[in-house]
Amino acid sequence: MTVGPNAERTARVRAAYKAFNAGDLEAATEFLADDVEFHPLTSSLDSGPLTGPEAMRQLLSPDVFESQEIYPLDVVERGDRMLVEARVTFRGRGSGVEMETALFQVLTWRGDQIAVLESYEDRERARAALERPDSRSPARP
Repeated sequence: MTVGPNAERTARVRAAYKAFNAGDLEAATEFLADDVEFHPLTSSLDSGPLTGPEAMRQLLSPDVFESQEIYPLDVVERGDRMLVEARVTFRGRGSGVEMETALFQVLTWRGDQIAVLESYEDRERARAALERPDSRSPARP
């Protein structure tokens, strides 16, 4: 389900996830601003935040995972922000162990580009970030 007035942005975001799943990191990151701030999960090995599309592409390049895919399930918009609820699947490189988890991402748009991308493991924290007045200062535990 998609909630919000901007169907074009939603379609672009869904296309970016699809490109990521196909291994096309260039297409997956084409809507990112040159100074995009990426705040990875707090449990991530990368402490973040990362800045710029190239840093995002390096992070998203497969390393410890043989495969990793993100499937957006729900998109909610609030002005220039968007909350994407997704299902993530991973397969460990070498071990072949498969895992699945939920992922919540809050995207802040500046014009037709994503300026801030925040990742959360918890739906309530992501919803709070969506409603927060200033998304350039992510609230982290």
